Amino acid sequence: MVDLVHGIPAWQLGIIVVGLSIVLSGLGLVIVHRLVPVDVRRPHNDIAGYISNIAAFVYAVIIAFLVVAVWQQYGQAASTAQLEANAASDVFHQARGYPDPLRKTVRDAIRDYVDIVIDTEWALQQRGGVSERASKILDDLQLEMLNFQPADSRQQAVHSEQLHDLNSLMDQRRLRIFLGSSGLHPVIWSVILIGSALVVVFTYFMGTGSFRAHLAMTALLGASIGLVIFLIVVLDYPYRGDIAVKPDAFKLVRGYIYRTHPR
Repeated sequence: MVDLVHGIPAWQLGIIVVGLSIVLSGLGLVIVHRLVPVDVRRPHNDIAGYISNIAAFVYAVIIAFLVVAVWQQYGQAASTAQLEANAASDVFHQARGYPDPLRKTVRDAIRDYVDIVIDTEWALQQRGGVSERASKILDDLQLEMLNFQPADSRQQAVHSEQLHDLNSLMDQRRLRIFLGSSGLHPVIWSVILIGSALVVVFTYFMGTGSFRAHLAMTALLGASIGLVIFLIVVLDYPYRGDIAVKPDAFKLVRGYIYRTHPR
């Protein structure tokens, strides 16, 4: 389901979600209007309006909290990608403090890793996958660096910083993978959808002098809820869909690597 939803262009997905919310909201009112006369519903306007305001307020608080949560996760995903790319750049350029052949080993490994992340893994993330080859490159590089014995205090200082940056690179990679595969729990989605339906249903208890006006207001309420749901959907998995986090930070690092140290 996640792959199907995020495989739809964002503008089409927005039309589908908002349009479906409008249609279902309006259809429900039409059915209620035919089954329950306006004269029967109109005397309940005051109490229905009071209760619906409370329900809408509670629902709005929950939705606002969820929107903030997914937006923060999206921002964290972008920051994680940036930190991972920065760590890769640091490991590459600080390798100048190593003697050959370790210097060449480190730089070749980081260059290959950046290439794989951009050319292969970022596309795999769109489907919830990862590149095992990228993981192996870092694991092998870590083993090579752990086996290195610094010859003097300068190499020791460089080596310590390199190990720290490599660990940071691997930590950010693991966090990126986790963020790319974790979305809102189905229970939370149940609360969102059921809460949305309840808020709209409360409007059906009211009776107005103009059914068209009532239908228009209900449709606008459905559209408002649909927009919020659409926003949550597109932000839920930050590395998927049209507005997903892009590998721009890695592309900057690759461009600098290939300009300063071409193969």
